[in-house]
Amino acid sequence: MSKVVVRTDDVDGFFERAKDAARRADRGEAFDGKVTLSFEDPQRMFTVLSEERRT
Repeated sequence: MSKVVVRTDDVDGFFERAKDAARRADRGEAFDGKVTLSFEDPQRMFTVLSEERRT
């Protein structure tokens, strides 16, 4: 894995990216070595990524 992407997005965007990945896999294409973490709620994203949650 070479890249991590953190973003806010809705459920439709999440599944659109998942379908795109499935189509690439069906065609036998290589994946780009990236992991995406999607959060629908920006506040939840900040809570998960905050320093306080690491303790």
